[in-house]
Amino acid sequence: MTRDRLPFDILIPAVLAPNLFYATGRGAVIPVIPLVALHMGASSATAAFVAALLTVGELSTTLLASWLVVKIGERGAMMVGAGVTIAGALCSTLAPGVLALGVGVFLIGSASSVYLVARQAWVAVTVAANQRGRAYSLVAGSQRIGTLIGPFLTALILTIADHPRWAFGTTIATAVGVIVILLVWPTPPEPHVDIPVTDEPMPGVLSTMWRQRGVLMRLGVAAALLASMRAVRQILVPLWGSDLGLEPVQITLVVGACSAIDVALFYTGGQITDRFGRLWVSVPTMVGFGLANIGLTVSSQLPGAVAVYISMAVLMALSNAISSGVNATMGADLADPRQPAVFLGSWRLMGELGSAGVPLLFAGIVAAASLPVAALAIGLLGLGGAKAMLRYIPRYLPRELR
Repeated sequence: MTRDRLPFDILIPAVLAPNLFYATGRGAVIPVIPLVALHMGASSATAAFVAALLTVGELSTTLLASWLVVKIGERGAMMVGAGVTIAGALCSTLAPGVLALGVGVFLIGSASSVYLVARQAWVAVTVAANQRGRAYSLVAGSQRIGTLIGPFLTALILTIADHPRWAFGTTIATAVGVIVILLVWPTPPEPHVDIPVTDEPMPGVLSTMWRQRGVLMRLGVAAALLASMRAVRQILVPLWGSDLGLEPVQITLVVGACSAIDVALFYTGGQITDRFGRLWVSVPTMVGFGLANIGLTVSSQLPGAVAVYISMAVLMALSNAISSGVNATMGADLADPRQPAVFLGSWRLMGELGSAGVPLLFAGIVAAASLPVAALAIGLLGLGGAKAMLRYIPRYLPRELR
């Protein structure tokens, strides 16, 4: 597959810089939301529910976000997403009680869907197919960097503030930054991307979901499994370390080293995707996640359990790093280039359901059986996802993109 040079003069002002700001603001409040609820007198269960409203907000507005992108365009929708984020953060900052805090958190989650769908659609219509892997890996990488920076800004604010709610100030400031960048930094003309000319009217969001139900229930489910592997990893690695008897600081160091691998190698995955095709990233990623989970299960019976734990955590980090942006890339490949947003909302919804649903399944298995049994189940699910990728990517993607 041939690879052209990425149009950085377009990507930086239109996507990468705003994305870094937006991810920083969102990452700043993720760890502090339950703390704010607890500070207001909520129980631990209520605080967990308020934190979960962030994900609930995302899930509930993904399809609506697609409709909005179609109506007002990608750039306008990103600005709307940033504006609603400001409203949600202000509501959370000034909230007199837990109910108002929950409303603010829900708004922030809802705004995320609008922003993320618009961002993905913009890259789909702007960047050529043989550049998408690297473009989406940079988008995902800038999001990971922002998510890494955000908690440190929160920690700085909490050293000087008398209430954790002031951490939402970071979200307000970064969302304002997104709007300023999109308004002040003019976007250069978009590069030419071949779009077929046809008189056939574009279907709506729901009708597109119905028409594309075959690919969504096959390749979409495989993509959802990939997203779920990432979500479970964030739970499993700390839990397994604790189960081995490691100190919190030791577990934190392992998680930090894995985050460093994520940040260091995200672009490599995009290069592989563009040069060799989507199969060469998605299948090894799922195999890596599957074997790492199964390896943890086996490690509980070995004398060098800690060394195996660290090795499997690193294998998960490598799998996560090289898969940066691959789900978004395949979604753009499958979308109608005339209006990709009408399909991308459904595609994102599949990933979000995987990210939300499989961790709940994992928790249920842990409660009903044990942590090793849950890890084994997730590992087998990962290998099943690899088989699904191997089967359905050739069925639905053109040969030159596979």
